[in-house]
Amino acid sequence: APREWAVMLLVAIAVAAFVGWAVFGTVERSVTADCALVYNGQRYTVLSASAGYVLEVLSDVGSTVEPEQPIARIKDAEIDRQVMTAKSRVEILETSAESSSDALAAARADLERLEAEREWSGYIVSPFGGVLTGHTLVPGQAVAVGSGVAAVRGPGDGAVDALSLVAPGDADRLEAGMTARVVLDDDFSGDRARAFDAVVTEVAAHMGPSPAWLATFGVGANAEHGHLVRFRLTGVPELPITDGESCRARVVTDRLRPVRLLSFGVQAGAHGQARR
Repeated sequence: APREWAVMLLVAIAVAAFVGWAVFGTVERSVTADCALVYNGQRYTVLSASAGYVLEVLSDVGSTVEPEQPIARIKDAEIDRQVMTAKSRVEILETSAESSSDALAAARADLERLEAEREWSGYIVSPFGGVLTGHTLVPGQAVAVGSGVAAVRGPGDGAVDALSLVAPGDADRLEAGMTARVVLDDDFSGDRARAFDAVVTEVAAHMGPSPAWLATFGVGANAEHGHLVRFRLTGVPELPITDGESCRARVVTDRLRPVRLLSFGVQAGAHGQARR
């Protein structure tokens, strides 16, 4: 019947199209990872040398700081207590008829030392020069001795990298020299297209946590360990880039004929049957 011949013809066309796609088509396998765009340059973490409460933030994110420049003023309760104790001791010795001149001189020297130390400890200072890329300082916030409170980027060559913390299984498929496509998150909103060509320049051999300064940009903040992967943008973007801007990187690791994938599936099924 004509209708049966029409159905058979359509089935034959569909089968031919599928076979053509399976033999001549291409299927891409890729690795996609969240990343952050960062300007090239050594990264430093600023630590608080004293404990206390933040009184005032003196430097804005994005500003340039010089070595030993204060970036925040804090109130150190412990050093204040020591100064008050030293003052009381000096006052007691000054009014006491039995105190010796040597004891009074030593107490005054100790007070001067503590006052000088309080003046210095009243600030969080950046030991490094560069651009202040971020901080966690808010007036009234408590800070502990040795806590990381800010990040500074040293001078660089102006190049822009994308950094990502990649899971072990995906990192095993990446190697230096592979090409990539880096897309800023706002590209998917349709407001403006910002996608850049890049090349993989580094895949960390060992797993580890995201560096503290990179975690502040959201990279690896929720992952315990991974391989740090660096992508170098092949050209300096014409549009302005904010240090730490969110992005996604995609690397095509394999291009296979669909027929090969089908053969892999058949082999996997055969192995499964053999195990049974």
